[in-house]
Amino acid sequence: MKYLLGIDQGTTQTTAVIVDERGEMLEKNSSQLPARFPQAGWVEQEPEDIVRTVREACAPLLEKYDITAVGFDNRRQDLRRLGCGNGRSRDSRHRLAGYARAGDL
Repeated sequence: MKYLLGIDQGTTQTTAVIVDERGEMLEKNSSQLPARFPQAGWVEQEPEDIVRTVREACAPLLEKYDITAVGFDNRRQDLRRLGCGNGRSRDSRHRLAGYARAGDL
């Protein structure tokens, strides 16, 4: 059987799910993501925490299933380059920060 690994990287957690070839969700695992909310509508996260929670959410599922495809969902207003293999930020700013107001949607 073929399995899809779906990764939803959200504001406060990363969730990984396994879906079979019929589209049925078989299992899911989540990891909490630390976030700071310095003012209304703003969120700050450390890039290293994002990478860590993706690894934590996926690891038990990768050990159990033979994955044939991966889907990734992430909504960010700001992106950072991460070092290959180590997950460390390569940019001078070390925080991901973004905001959304009703008028921006």
